[in-house]
Amino acid sequence: MRKFFALALLFLASSFVLAQDGRTRIDYYNKSSQTVRMLINGNPACTGDVMPGGYCTEPVNPGTYVLSATNGRQETSPFTCTINDGGECNYTVFDAQQSSVNNNPNLRTVSLHTVSDTQTVPYSVPQFSATFNNGVAVTTYRAPTSTNTEYFSTDSRGVTQDIVVRFVDHDIPVDYSSSDYYLNHDTFGGALSNVTRGTYQGRVFTYGFFDKAPDGNGGFQSDRIRFIIVNSREVIMISQIAPEAVDDQQEWFAFEDSLNIK
Repeated sequence: MRKFFALALLFLASSFVLAQDGRTRIDYYNKSSQTVRMLINGNPACTGDVMPGGYCTEPVNPGTYVLSATNGRQETSPFTCTINDGGECNYTVFDAQQSSVNNNPNLRTVSLHTVSDTQTVPYSVPQFSATFNNGVAVTTYRAPTSTNTEYFSTDSRGVTQDIVVRFVDHDIPVDYSSSDYYLNHDTFGGALSNVTRGTYQGRVFTYGFFDKAPDGNGGFQSDRIRFIIVNSREVIMISQIAPEAVDDQQEWFAFEDSLNIK
């Protein structure tokens, strides 16, 4: 379990973009009021402490890294960053008191202390608004025929809430054949059940529940997911992943009901 502290920080998790000079790197920015030491996989990053308003750059090999920061007394909750060859990840630390509500689609709110109850964080972007169970991280990626922006959060019980906005490069049918296609080609794993179809705010959707899927750590997890066909070029996928031992049904009901498609 991560250590819990009273101080809270905000982290900016930018999209991974192609670096202009071809280097693969992590750029750290300190916009807090404290001198901090940036960490990578628990080890010191860069060449020394970063003063308020300062920054540093850490060249890395392609891969997945766990980023955090410390002021010598407290350490932030870890954030995982995956970087491709020639890409970069920007990691920025803010003082939490600068913003109590996260309305920035690029801002991930992470508390250095863990609360026992699920938080509710209202969140809004041009395509939707919803209430997540914690601060929201954002990443954008390309698939072979679409551009995707993923918004996700995780609470203290390990329940992850996720919304993906997909813009498809070509027209797709605005009916159940499209939403069924996405569900049938989902690769989460486990046993699929409770498949239902309906409309949500006038848009067709297909829902499915994946149970007892391996979590990669020797345990199992579940996934509740709804594929909503917004129009012939836009799809919204709202889902919730939880450890098998966690009863997350009521949390899912609240999350899916909070979604407002714009």
